[in-house]
Amino acid sequence: MYITRWATKNELPLLAEYWFHMACEMGEKDGIPIPNSERVNEVRNLFLKEREENNLRFRVAVDEQGNIVACAGGLIRMEYATPLSEEPTPFG
Repeated sequence: MYITRWATKNELPLLAEYWFHMACEMGEKDGIPIPNSERVNEVRNLFLKEREENNLRFRVAVDEQGNIVACAGGLIRMEYATPLSEEPTPFG
């Protein structure tokens, strides 16, 4: 059984590594060049920057040993939930 929790800041470089592997697999199927090391560093820094600004959140599933086995997440932005909303709410 897996347990889900929010990813920690220290886990963001690992999640950036997962992003790299996903981008490579998708690029291979779609004929898109794989990201170079410069792009991987840009994404890692972007993850850290957006997390510091509370704009990026990841939810992770961990096994009994605490290893991340799955993750989902993305950018959170403030939007109006409906056209008549008075205040923007977090969305993403």
